[in-house]
Amino acid sequence: MCTYLNFDSFASCLFANIIAMTVFMPVFKREYKSGLYSVHIFYFGNWLTKMLCLSFYPLMIFGLVFYRLDLVDDSTDNLIEFLRVSCYIAINAVTIGHMWSTIFDNEIVAIVTGFCILTTAISGSGSMANKTTNIIVSWISFLSP
Repeated sequence: MCTYLNFDSFASCLFANIIAMTVFMPVFKREYKSGLYSVHIFYFGNWLTKMLCLSFYPLMIFGLVFYRLDLVDDSTDNLIEFLRVSCYIAINAVTIGHMWSTIFDNEIVAIVTGFCILTTAISGSGSMANKTTNIIVSWISFLSP
């Protein structure tokens, strides 16, 4: 359940940023040509705003679902650890989505190739949780980041 929540929050933050940036890019190019703002301020402000807004979703999900998971350790320290990890996941997803959406001009190409990032992240989750002697799981977790 925790792995599902992690990937749900990662995917929602990643694709929300990819979709919003690629859709807004023609407006940014038009406003940049007219001299309204610089490139550095636009990208930093956009990243900061998305990070603050999109990091609320994982915090809300983990905060609401934590005590319903029936964990062995349901202390406040463990809840704070869950919230800290969910915040890190949101920041990573927003940063990767921000970077990924600036590479492509086309929204569809950015979304389709964004699934490659998500698939790589899902494949690497086995190295964190599955300490098994199964050679296939060990091989996939070794290859994935």
